[in-house]
Amino acid sequence: MTALRGWIAAWLSAGVVFVAALTIPSVSLPADALGLRRFRVDLDSTITVSQTFLMTADGLEAVEIAATAAGPEATGTVRLDLYDVTDGVNFVHGVEVPAAELVNASVYRFTLPPIDDSNGQRYRIDVRTVSPAPAGVSVWATKGDRYSEGMMLINDRERWADLGFATFAPAGRSSWNRLTSPEEGDPTRSRAHVAIGALAAYWAALGFVLRFLSAV
Repeated sequence: MTALRGWIAAWLSAGVVFVAALTIPSVSLPADALGLRRFRVDLDSTITVSQTFLMTADGLEAVEIAATAAGPEATGTVRLDLYDVTDGVNFVHGVEVPAAELVNASVYRFTLPPIDDSNGQRYRIDVRTVSPAPAGVSVWATKGDRYSEGMMLINDRERWADLGFATFAPAGRSSWNRLTSPEEGDPTRSRAHVAIGALAAYWAALGFVLRFLSAV
């Protein structure tokens, strides 16, 4: 009976560890969540808010910023630009966004064509105004040197703060997330059934092995 209990405990523990491993991202991507000392930077025609970061994986495909409405109605247009500032200042990608769309959710995701060789490169995202100048829109930041590999700037001047931001790349997704993502060329299908089948087969095989060993 003791051996049987040991087999069951080991079997269950192995399954839990395996599932947990599937949910852990391959690498930690640059980001800074909002902290207690958060503050808003209101956007107007005189302000460009920037954040620099050191990318830790290839395939940079999006940057999220924390934005919020600063009045009863957000109007005008905001432009987001990404630059590679590793060696000089090189434009990568930009987009113009209606202010109302920018503040429609707590974060705005700025998507871009995946950058295959982004690992180890330093980037800067700029949030600035275009005509017509926006009103009633702000971005969130937090005071302090929270993200050590980059900084927040306002009109190219360093500030003791970091913008609320997050970066996205395939390596930052967990193994489970990658397995269950839609297949390329067919967004209606994924490899979830393969992952679930493999997990079930692994767990069943491990159970047989552990039970055999406990009986020896």
